[in-house]
Amino acid sequence: MSHPAPAAQFLGRCAFVLLAWGSTCAAAGGLDRTAQSLSPLFEKGRYVGVDGYYSRPSVQGRDAMGFSTGDVAPSYGQWGLSYKQDLSPQLSMALMLTRPFGLHIRYDRSASPLLGGTEVKLSTRELQGVLRYKFNAQWGVHGGLRLQQSHGSVTLQGMAYGAALGGYHVKFARSTEPGYLLGISYEQPDIALRVVATYYSAIRHRVQTTENLWPGSTQTASTSPQTFNLDVQTGITASALLFGQIRWGNWEAFELRPQAFATITRGKSLTDLDNAITYTLGLAQKFSPQWTGFVALAHDKKAHPCRCHRCAPAAVDRATPWGWCMTTRWSKSAPG
Repeated sequence: MSHPAPAAQFLGRCAFVLLAWGSTCAAAGGLDRTAQSLSPLFEKGRYVGVDGYYSRPSVQGRDAMGFSTGDVAPSYGQWGLSYKQDLSPQLSMALMLTRPFGLHIRYDRSASPLLGGTEVKLSTRELQGVLRYKFNAQWGVHGGLRLQQSHGSVTLQGMAYGAALGGYHVKFARSTEPGYLLGISYEQPDIALRVVATYYSAIRHRVQTTENLWPGSTQTASTSPQTFNLDVQTGITASALLFGQIRWGNWEAFELRPQAFATITRGKSLTDLDNAITYTLGLAQKFSPQWTGFVALAHDKKAHPCRCHRCAPAAVDRATPWGWCMTTRWSKSAPG
């Protein structure tokens, strides 16, 4: 199937951002919230983008005494800013500010006597500067630097933690560290076909840590995981696009062992995550030059509602490796 060039350009403006849906697809692996999309880098000409997402996850379970935990995952919003510009016919650059990873779990005190009052907050922000070089109309390479800031807190409450850890609270101060990304792309513009493979390096943090069971502050080592994305899209009509992604995340490397907690638990981590492979398949429909609608289905065979094992329900009523998303997006290409 072949579409005229204007149709391919029309589709191209709504393409890769679709794969940034860890924030709205419930099956995102690990602590993913955006799947680290590089969509602005593939826009035509000069481009300014503002992305906003609102997610209402639903996670429920039962504690070891059989009490329902209630819904433990509050709603949250996501945002992103991006700017892309061509530096020459072959070379382009993009700046992107995103929030790639995050978690917020909160147990109601009135619902679960074992876990009530337990709360986990983890958040990241990341600034990316990326260059892309096109060898010809089909092949290109891209790479860049990342500056990632992370922070969070954990509170353990309830009978499950006993006298030793009941009431435990730890705060992780903001830590900012660099990383990098490298990738390759292949395109067939006449049918809006694009295949992009991108590797994101691990980022190692040394986080200033304050615990209510330990005097003063200490440092906690933490590793933001290395990830790999394989993104594919193709046009199916002049205004519709089929897209998909396979994403791997090395979440086993993400551990948190604050001094007091590790001493009490004999070296255990607050987290216990599995490596994740997430599959996404979706459809995009362009309604106007600015507005695009998306729907997608995601699958993570190891999906878990709360992978911070110190605060997860003992049994889960509604944990599914499948998730779905539906959203709209506004974008604008700047003149020149």
